[in-house]
Amino acid sequence: VEGGGLYALGGLTIDTYTAEVNLFGVERSSSDTSVGLNLGAGYVLDLDRQFIPFGDVRYIISEVDQVFIRVGAKYSF
Repeated sequence: VEGGGLYALGGLTIDTYTAEVNLFGVERSSSDTSVGLNLGAGYVLDLDRQFIPFGDVRYIISEVDQVFIRVGAKYSF
């Protein structure tokens, strides 16, 4: 993006876990998978061709709704 600008985010989230416990000789295991949706927006600032800072906010709609905030920079050699 020349000079910087807004961008949109969207995607699918698939979370899975497996837990195994052996407590006093009794083995138990549990697993689960959930599917969610990511929606968000961000801004990228093109200071020069090598250093590009960005930030975005994403809302994850799933069994456990979350807000995810990310700030970073890309550097090209």
